[in-house]
Amino acid sequence: MKRISLFFGMLLCLLLCSAPVHAAEEPTITVAIASFDSDSYDYSKIEQELDKYVYEKLGFHVNMEYLEYISYGQEMNTYLLQGQFPDVYLIIDDSDYNMLLQNGYLFPLDDLLDKYGKDLSAVCSEQELLSHTEADGFCYGIPCIHGRGWTIGFEYRVSIAEKYGLDMENIHTVEDLGEVFAVLKEKNPDIVPLGWTTYCAWDMLPDTLGVLMNMGHSDKIENLYETEEYENLCLLFSEWREKGYMLNTDYVQTDFSSYVQLEDTFGKLADYNPAMQWTDAIEGGEEFNCIPLSQNTIMSNAYNRNCWVISSETEYPRYAMEFLNLLYTDKTLPNLLAYGTHGNDYEFTDSNCDEIRLFALDNASLEKPIKIRNYLVGNQYLCYRLEGFPEDIWDQAVMYDQNALISNGYGFEFDDTPVSRQVQTCQKIVDLYDPLLMYGTPDAKEVLASFREELKEAGIGHIIAEKQKQFNEWKAKEKS
Repeated sequence: MKRISLFFGMLLCLLLCSAPVHAAEEPTITVAIASFDSDSYDYSKIEQELDKYVYEKLGFHVNMEYLEYISYGQEMNTYLLQGQFPDVYLIIDDSDYNMLLQNGYLFPLDDLLDKYGKDLSAVCSEQELLSHTEADGFCYGIPCIHGRGWTIGFEYRVSIAEKYGLDMENIHTVEDLGEVFAVLKEKNPDIVPLGWTTYCAWDMLPDTLGVLMNMGHSDKIENLYETEEYENLCLLFSEWREKGYMLNTDYVQTDFSSYVQLEDTFGKLADYNPAMQWTDAIEGGEEFNCIPLSQNTIMSNAYNRNCWVISSETEYPRYAMEFLNLLYTDKTLPNLLAYGTHGNDYEFTDSNCDEIRLFALDNASLEKPIKIRNYLVGNQYLCYRLEGFPEDIWDQAVMYDQNALISNGYGFEFDDTPVSRQVQTCQKIVDLYDPLLMYGTPDAKEVLASFREELKEAGIGHIIAEKQKQFNEWKAKEKS
């Protein structure tokens, strides 16, 4: 009996020591963020260090909730069904932001910023951020500070390009890649030329149910799935899959960075930014290069994705804002959330303590990849530079956006309330068909025809008409 009591006593001790323990009268907020590498980091230790630091600086405690990035949208739906959100949380999808805003789940931040977020306001003013998350004259979110432009890019392994003498200098469009893929496949049939496809040459506004074509440089809302550009893209990907150019994942791609661990995969189509090739070089353990295939453009959803918000039901709005103020202006918090703890997860590699080496990279593999997502931790430009990155990488990112074009839809927010039923039905249809077509289904023509017909019957025309109406009204107001 004593042994049983001793066992349960030890178990209770372990449970109590695994997470911060707070006195009942001490205020505590809950903070939720995306998790990528649950096997690579000791999240309980990170939470303890973060809680200790926040308590010393601000006088309240923090409980962390780590949500798997790949199922983040589902986690948001779980919060919604329960009717209870964390005090502070990250939104990584602009459609989630719009839905939560329209349903009253977000706390208006203006008064809180004035009282408890002055440093945060100053940083955001430099970046001209807060106006992009306004609705009805109030600010509801703090966009993460990182690159905002959207550029179609093709990233590839330098070693494969050099080994097989591939001409990468004359690639200017997606169609140009086909010739390179053909040469590569002929020289080594075992190499997969394309491991991932993300292609978007339009402003999604934000759900693709009515878009602005030509990278947003248009005032006409169009049915993307009826356009010649979308059809040609579907047929091209279908042809590439038939020729063995695309990674066979049964039309389901789970993570755009996983391909870097596949040494027999050449490259990916993705959203280019100055840090991408350096990040993938670290994750993949070799040199990558990237070719931009479009002009960098700031799209309509550039600021309400990757955005921190406060729950409208929080008991501690002041503490929630004070936490965000610290997150965006103090180096300790973003680096804890991005890289873990010094000595346990990383070490400094320079005397200025600006560059680090992650220990987890020593054991990275296809089964246990390392995914670096420091752009989600509030202010990316406060994060330590990873070993191998250029010293001016954050300056490059800022300059890249300063030279970006601006979509005609930049700042437009679509209220889908008048057509919510049609939007829900059409979105389910898009979620079914679009992945098949973008991943190269062999019967692309037939699938696209069915896709178009189902969208038509579901009322996509009504959505586009309503979106065009609101867009026209918004444009007229902007000009006045």
